[in-house]
Amino acid sequence: MENLDIFDANMNFVGVSERNEAHKQGLWHKAFHCWIFDNEGNVIFQLRSKDKSTHPNLLDISAAGHIASGESEKDGIRELQEELGINVDYDDLKYIGIQLEVCDSNDFKIKSYKNREFCYTYLLKNNTLLSDFKLQKEELGGIFKLSLKDAFKLFSKEVETVSINGYEFDENYNLLPFTKEVGLKDFVDHKNEYMLKILIMIERIIEGKKYLGV
Repeated sequence: MENLDIFDANMNFVGVSERNEAHKQGLWHKAFHCWIFDNEGNVIFQLRSKDKSTHPNLLDISAAGHIASGESEKDGIRELQEELGINVDYDDLKYIGIQLEVCDSNDFKIKSYKNREFCYTYLLKNNTLLSDFKLQKEELGGIFKLSLKDAFKLFSKEVETVSINGYEFDENYNLLPFTKEVGLKDFVDHKNEYMLKILIMIERIIEGKKYLGV
């Protein structure tokens, strides 16, 4: 059982709740988002496991997870080791702000799912080869990279599909190279142009720009 610290809409601490209960009641809690990009300007997307209770088999944030009760946002860095098998220092991350995530759905395994998250959002430049990531198979179905150029075209709706390269688990959990055409429907639907904002921030940091935010 995972407990989460609960907050009001102004981020004032109000108590502790079990994770599933927080999602049933729509209680505000904290999460960690880390977007990885490499020297060549590729953005790393994880493929969520087909067995996930929410957004199964969709492409999403490089690494993400809840911040448990009693933890700080800095503790979220463990998600990089747990999900991708890479060890980085917190100082390697570039903090760009808090993304508000709001989602109501009856389509998931958790019925009447109501998500309210303050997402501490970071960028990480990392050149680990896709084949060298050690994926947590309980959480991930694969790992893919998409060029910044193609990502901009897709998320600005200039094109309907793009080609994405990476690795995906087969039915025996063998990680195999995979290339496929994907559209917006193949990604988790984060609201408020979140994906596009992230791409702009990655482009800015690659260009050496000082001011970043989400």
